[in-house]
Amino acid sequence: MSPPILVYIVSNRKGDDLYRELRKLYPRSLYVDAGYGSLPYPLRLAVRAFEAVGLSVKARPGADSLLRRVIARKTLAAVKKVVTPGADTHMVYWHGLFPITGEWVKLGKNGTITDVAMDQVYFDHFQVPPGRPRRMREEIWETNARTCDFIFTHSNWAQAANARLYPDQQAKIKRVGWGSDMAPLRPEEVFCQERKDQILCVGHDYFRKGVDVYNHVAGLLRQKFPKLDCVVAGRPGKKLNPSDLPNLRVLGPVDRTRLDALLRASKLFMLFSRFEPAGHVTIEAMSYGVPVICSDRGGIGEPVVHGETGFVCDIDQPQAIADYACRLLSDDQMLEQFRQEAYRHATGHWQWKHTAQAIYRYMTTGQAN
Repeated sequence: MSPPILVYIVSNRKGDDLYRELRKLYPRSLYVDAGYGSLPYPLRLAVRAFEAVGLSVKARPGADSLLRRVIARKTLAAVKKVVTPGADTHMVYWHGLFPITGEWVKLGKNGTITDVAMDQVYFDHFQVPPGRPRRMREEIWETNARTCDFIFTHSNWAQAANARLYPDQQAKIKRVGWGSDMAPLRPEEVFCQERKDQILCVGHDYFRKGVDVYNHVAGLLRQKFPKLDCVVAGRPGKKLNPSDLPNLRVLGPVDRTRLDALLRASKLFMLFSRFEPAGHVTIEAMSYGVPVICSDRGGIGEPVVHGETGFVCDIDQPQAIADYACRLLSDDQMLEQFRQEAYRHATGHWQWKHTAQAIYRYMTTGQAN
């Protein structure tokens, strides 16, 4: 019997690290770009023209729905050209833009990945207006829950949220974890490098990422550690002005080379998101031997072993957060122990190869092990 074929369908390049790991498990695979960038050239030009004048196509449900239908038809045609009828084909969708309809079901097994659920919490935090924009997203995932063999979620939190939305389909909703978007350092790089008196926070949309909470905590910490450098990187967004963050050094967006240098130099990583499906950067920090102090909202805290690799906190209690940080910053031996445990846990349990292995097991056997 021939081994299964992987057809990996992506809406953005953030899933490429997972694809590289899946390719090691599938002897034959096909990578299909099914994002907005895959649209025919005239439509891509139109999208760019809208964005150039500050208009988002995604906020216009009629136009967005049309673009998604074009992507679905184009993608299906491309897959049909290479998928042999009757072959054991596994189609994995990385955060797909369109519903998995009956035509896809005929081609093989289908597993689609999401890090959220289309519930009220999601719509509120991402400011999706009521009416047609919400209904379009709801209909896509209602279809997928009904037709796909598996709904793969990154976090336990997303698994539970999807199970509440689709209780009659919860047996097919499986948590598979997630990994770091940056390669972990080698042990000798982690534990032989001098760290600065620096705390790092990274994230776009400062309000959603709780950077105002971080600013408050930084002010409390500076009372005991006056020279502590509290850094934040990422796009600020509209709700929180960098000028309102006097206790932080605001860098704005940084590339991977700069992020690498910041992680190598930092003693702690903090992220106090109000809504966070899966905090990839927390695993990146731990993979660099940086303990994490984060919020307990969404799935962000799942990789953090409270009291061993960092602390998971209530963001409404900044003094308690500051106390946790003080314990680590005041005790070099404890900080070193947390660094070692953070690195061991992230590299041993939270890499894309672990996600790929889980997806492969489910798609081939239907079981986790």
